[in-house]
Amino acid sequence: MENEIAKKPKLLLVDDEPHVVENLKIRLESDFDVKTANSVDNALEMLKRTGDIKIIISDQRMKGKEGSDLLKAVSENYPDIVRIMLTGFPEYDTAYKAIKDGKVFDYIIKEGGYLNGIVKTALKAYEWYNTQKEMRMLRELAHQNSDDEVIQLEKSHGVPGLKKNLLLKIT
Repeated sequence: MENEIAKKPKLLLVDDEPHVVENLKIRLESDFDVKTANSVDNALEMLKRTGDIKIIISDQRMKGKEGSDLLKAVSENYPDIVRIMLTGFPEYDTAYKAIKDGKVFDYIIKEGGYLNGIVKTALKAYEWYNTQKEMRMLRELAHQNSDDEVIQLEKSHGVPGLKKNLLLKIT
């Protein structure tokens, strides 16, 4: 069992409502190693202590600081973590702030069957995380390796023009 958890991607769930945390954790734990925090400060401390968090799902309205403040801090200090905003009070300003400052992957409204869609959203977020990680690695390879080595990689991965395309995208 412990070995299974080690293989699952880590997801940090932040909400100050215990029943929401418990319901979401039950839905997510079959696919993720779910860590929880009940405040922005608690979440930031957990991020410092717990390495390798791939996804963070944060409620917007909590006692003290707002979830959008947390997601902005995560965006600035842990840019590889995929961020998802969760809210029971959808407001234009909140959504705009989360997207602009927190660079959120998705904005989920707590209503109706949102619990059913959250696992699907988290799995898509993890796929996005892996795609971004792979792109960073390929960019590094394109910069570090000789043309012959990159041509060999292009052939082995079936991606002709890889170095040219990657270098165009990062300049």
